[in-house]
Amino acid sequence: MKIVVTGAAGFIATSLLPRLLNSGDEVHGVDNYFLGKREFVARSLGAPNFHFYEFDLLDRDRVIALFRDVRPDLVWHLAANSDISFGTKYTDFDLKGGTLVTYNVLEAMRLAGTKELLFSSSGAIYGEPKVMPTPENYGPILPISLYAASKAACETLITAFASNYGIRSWIFRFGNIAGPFPTHGVIHDFILKLKKDPTRLQILGDGRQSKPYVHVEDCLDGMMFGHKQAQENDRGDGSRCEARAARVHRRSAGLARRCSSGSPRHAADGIARLAAENEKRRSG
Repeated sequence: MKIVVTGAAGFIATSLLPRLLNSGDEVHGVDNYFLGKREFVARSLGAPNFHFYEFDLLDRDRVIALFRDVRPDLVWHLAANSDISFGTKYTDFDLKGGTLVTYNVLEAMRLAGTKELLFSSSGAIYGEPKVMPTPENYGPILPISLYAASKAACETLITAFASNYGIRSWIFRFGNIAGPFPTHGVIHDFILKLKKDPTRLQILGDGRQSKPYVHVEDCLDGMMFGHKQAQENDRGDGSRCEARAARVHRRSAGLARRCSSGSPRHAADGIARLAAENEKRRSG
């Protein structure tokens, strides 16, 4: 299978690439190294079935040219702004690096005839939900960060392309992902702070923040399970699908979703408490 991975030098892709390469897939990774790490990609560069391209996905002509040349069967669209505070300072950053990049990928897929997409969305799109744990079908969705707003926009672009051009899509709303090769996040920040001063750890907020965490390998288990086990909705055109992660590893909760072919804020995304409902996981 020919696969394009966007954000190939990022945290999640660093653990994904060895899986795909060891399965014998022909993998084409793209990253501009704005947030990704060269040393992360270097772990896979020796594989004969891996091809890496350094360019900005905002360059639509280059994205279209890559897809035209490769004609991928599947896209893992993992490219995104992982520095939410940066997007707050530069207000068009998530619009460009999230929403417009996703449009470029979808347009390249349309022109190349690529029919399958896995997308890394975020539980941040729920904003500050009133229901905890939060079910996948919770609404209305009211993002409170520009990052989350971009993810919500990306989801709607994907479902529109899926419905109009016969693209099967899987959208995964992540909680916080933990594991090796981190580039950001509270655990990463804690480690950096403790390296500077092992005797003192500064924790922002009032200490009552609560968020779900999933190990990156369990996250990938859930995504791959959802892709493999997806069942077609009864529309007859293959443009929509339903991904379920019911029997995924027991530590993975609330990863997959139905998809279409007061107080001062201290966290970077502004959300103090978030918990994903895991009924699908329990049902397995």
